[in-house]
Amino acid sequence: MIKKYILIPLFFLVVLQTQIQAQDDFTARWEAAYKLTDESKFDEAIKAYEPLLLEQPTYVDTHVQVSWCYLMKNDMELAMLHAQAAYNLDLFSASAYAINAYMMYISGYEEAGMIFLNNSIWLLSNDDDINYFFEDLADMKAKGLDVAALETELNSINSQLPTRNKEWEVILGQFVKGVEQMGENDLDGAKITFKEALNGFDKAPTAQQRLAFPMAYLVGTHYYSAGDSSNYVPLITGNLKYMRENSKTSYVPLIHMTTLLGEHYYNNGQYEKSFEILYDGLDFLPFVNKFKYLGSYSAMYLSQYSKSANAIGNLEEARDAAKLVTEIQFSGFDPWYETNGYILLAQAWGQDAAQAKENYKKAFDLAEQYGFEDLKNSIADLAK
Repeated sequence: MIKKYILIPLFFLVVLQTQIQAQDDFTARWEAAYKLTDESKFDEAIKAYEPLLLEQPTYVDTHVQVSWCYLMKNDMELAMLHAQAAYNLDLFSASAYAINAYMMYISGYEEAGMIFLNNSIWLLSNDDDINYFFEDLADMKAKGLDVAALETELNSINSQLPTRNKEWEVILGQFVKGVEQMGENDLDGAKITFKEALNGFDKAPTAQQRLAFPMAYLVGTHYYSAGDSSNYVPLITGNLKYMRENSKTSYVPLIHMTTLLGEHYYNNGQYEKSFEILYDGLDFLPFVNKFKYLGSYSAMYLSQYSKSANAIGNLEEARDAAKLVTEIQFSGFDPWYETNGYILLAQAWGQDAAQAKENYKKAFDLAEQYGFEDLKNSIADLAK
């Protein structure tokens, strides 16, 4: 199966990554579920992983293992769903690329499978870890899965490992250095370091150059968190353009970057531009919505869309978006967004006092239920 050794991703997405609470307990239960997977008790393992997905829906390793379990049960639809969720959550996880490579090869998409497989192996820190891929191959063969093309490619890669390009180690080191510089508030130094990291992809094999866009995304979110618009606006804008023009399929980063840009222009009073950018993101929303464990990304986008629509007087769009936020039923959906959705809905019904009050009251009740004291106090008078 996908080995635990390569399960630890190089880093998680900086924004929206669930903070691990009660870590010891979560880890113990995760290890128990993994043991069931190792024993080929796939139905029991899936049941053990389900509550973990609810608690930490953005924890990549769980999606990878659940995908493997469904693959071994020959449930390709659910295996693919969790494999794609893992990839969207961490674009530099070797295991996320690996499980997607398996899915692509088995489904007959060998060209896409080759890209995922090459990226996965390129991200490994130890060449000997390719042995885990061959163990996975043996497990898939035992289940009667057609992995002939995958085996051929693995053998080809294995023969070239002694002379393979190692530029990724340099690029990752530069990225980590840049993050450290940002932590020290050395934004100018980080800019130089991040630029060197991104330029490093020019020396990488063609198949790995595609990793430049998730690197740019991560760098952009770092600058966004630091409030450095002079760096995050061109990075995110350019990256969005690149991903759209090259038909990239990482829809979560697409919708997330669209949200960040829309929020940037909204906060700077450029409401028309904010709405225009967010409107262009509507095409990607259905692809994000299919990942039921990633509801907060949809809620982020729709909340900002409602605010921007309201700001330009497009009340119908503002109401529709806010209503969708209140109706999201995805696992892992943060109740804060649901509560705030009713506030946005109330604001979009501002001229209808009765409708506005009704929605403020719903928001107040939810804020009280979930203990959002600041939110509750801010709307107490409006809910009366």
